[in-house]
Amino acid sequence: MEKLTEQMLLQAHKAELDNFLESNKASVVFSKMALWSTLLINGAAIIPIVYAKTEYLYPCAVIFGWGALFSVIATFSVYWAQRYASAAWATAFRVSASDAASYTEARAEKVLNNRKSSCFRLVAAFLVVLSLGCFVFGLWKAGQITEKREMHKSTQQKTPQLQYQVDALSLLLSCRVRWFGRVV
Repeated sequence: MEKLTEQMLLQAHKAELDNFLESNKASVVFSKMALWSTLLINGAAIIPIVYAKTEYLYPCAVIFGWGALFSVIATFSVYWAQRYASAAWATAFRVSASDAASYTEARAEKVLNNRKSSCFRLVAAFLVVLSLGCFVFGLWKAGQITEKREMHKSTQQKTPQLQYQVDALSLLLSCRVRWFGRVV
């Protein structure tokens, strides 16, 4: 009976380990994808603004910079999440299942490390969402600034034409005054 209980514990432990390894691999792949993409889109959005030296879009570059910074901070958060997840399993591997007291202590430490890992993962997910939000807000802000600038340019272009028309009209009127000696 004792041997059967030990085998059941070992099988449960092996199943838990397999589940952890698969979950860990998927988590790492997803984290890499999310972090690299947010860093790439925010970093790539800064380059044309700075390279083109369009000073009126520099506030947007700052927003994209914040997004890239949030992505980098999320990378560190994912590192700590992974570190605590690995520490949780390291304590479980050090203790044999036959020693019940140390096994329950190791399980309690594993639960604590898993909670820390979950907290860091939530922080990382929030920072990735914040980074994407900075990207979207930066694009929206760039659109607003560009639209206002285009509207300002169009009103500036209409004003000189109107000025020339008024000047031509006043020139014509002054010529009529001189020719006829009176204003009509």
